[in-house]
Amino acid sequence: MGGCGEKRIKKNTKEADVRAGPQPPYSRGTQQQKTQQRAYSEAPTADTAAENNIPITAGDQRNAADLGGEHHTGGERQRQLKNLKIMYFNAQSLVSKVNELSCITADLQPDIILISETWCNSEIQNAILNVPGYEILNDLRCDRNDTHLGKGGGLIVYAKPEMCILPDDSKFDFNQCCRFTVTCGGEKWLVTLVYRPPSSPPENCELLLKLLDGLPPNSLLVGDFNYPYIDWSDLTTTARGRGFLDKCVENNLEQMVLSPTHIKGNILDLVLTNNPEKIVDILYTGRVGKSDHETLVIEISVPTNKQEYREAKAIWSKANWEEMKKECAKINWREEIGQLGTEKAWEKIKTTLEELQHTYVPTRPWKTNIRPPGSAQTFFERLDKKGGCGQNTRKTGARLT
Repeated sequence: MGGCGEKRIKKNTKEADVRAGPQPPYSRGTQQQKTQQRAYSEAPTADTAAENNIPITAGDQRNAADLGGEHHTGGERQRQLKNLKIMYFNAQSLVSKVNELSCITADLQPDIILISETWCNSEIQNAILNVPGYEILNDLRCDRNDTHLGKGGGLIVYAKPEMCILPDDSKFDFNQCCRFTVTCGGEKWLVTLVYRPPSSPPENCELLLKLLDGLPPNSLLVGDFNYPYIDWSDLTTTARGRGFLDKCVENNLEQMVLSPTHIKGNILDLVLTNNPEKIVDILYTGRVGKSDHETLVIEISVPTNKQEYREAKAIWSKANWEEMKKECAKINWREEIGQLGTEKAWEKIKTTLEELQHTYVPTRPWKTNIRPPGSAQTFFERLDKKGGCGQNTRKTGARLT
C-alpha cells in the first residue's frame, strides 16, 4: 500500500507464521517508509522487464503483491478478490487527528472504521468529526459520560454509505462497547467494538466476560482490552488476566494479533473471532498522530459469487401520492424541527418520510444488488421521476412548510 509503511501478518494455521517479524512501530512518513516506497517504485514490472530483458526476482514479485493487493499486467491495474476491510485504532483524542485520518482513509480505503478513546463529548458535533466518503453512525457513537469531557474513553464507527449495517440496540452494562451487524456478500458478521479502561473495577471486568458468551458464528471483537499480561502465543497469563483468557478459550475465540500494538511493546489491541479462517490479513499501518497505538487493518474474506440480498421492493407506480401530500401538509415543520440541531432535524425528516413510504407505498419481495435498503437517496429519486420536485428542492434549498 503506497505511503503506508506496513507490516503484513498472515495467519494460515493456529500458530501464525509472522513473516515480517516483530519490529518497532513507526509513524507515517518516516525514512523507513520512504526507502520502501523507493524500492517499490524502482522494482521492474512484467512489462518493463520484457522490454529491457531485465530478470524479475522473487523479491520484486513480493513488493508488487504488497502494494495494496494490486499488480500490473499489460499496463492495466487488476485487484484481487474483494475483502471486507475494517480499520481500527486507538485515537487518544479524535478531534486533533481528523485531518490525518481523512488522508489515511483516502489511501487505505477501508469499508468500516472503528475508533476507541475518541475523548469526545456532547459538545463535539459530528460535523467536526467528518471524514470524506464516510458516514458517522449515530447509534454507534458512544461518548463517555462518567469522565470530564469524555476523556479516557469514547467509541465511534464510520462506514462507507453503501455498507449495509444494522446497529444492535441492546443495552450493555459494560463500560464501554458498541455492537452492530454488517452484511457483505450475503454473509453477516457481528462486530463488537470494545474499550476496557486499565483501571476497570472487577465488576466491569465481569461484565466484559458476559459479552463473550452466546456469540453467533462470524463474530468479531475488536478494541483496546488493556490486558498486557496475557501471552497469546502460548496462552499464559497472570491472575489478573486469567478470567478473560479462560472465557476466550471457553467460547472458541481466537486472538489474531501476535505482535505488539503499543509503543511500550505490549499487545493491548486485540482481534478476537470464532471464525479465524475468514481473517485474510491483519496489516499494521503505523500510528496516527501522537497516539501510542498501532493502526490495524483487518481484511475478512467474504463471498464474491453472491452479491444479492432480499429486500422489500417498493411499488412506486401504485403509491398513494395524494394521501402522502395531505400527511405532509399536516406537519408543522417549524414546531417539529425548529429547535433541533442539524443532525437531529435531518433524522426527524428522514424518519417521517420513511414512515410515509411504509404506509402509502406497497411493497413486494424482490432480489436486487443495486442499493442496500434504507438508502436516503431513493425517496428523492422517486420524487424526481414524478416531476422533478426532489431535484428542485436540492438545487434551490427550498424549505418544507
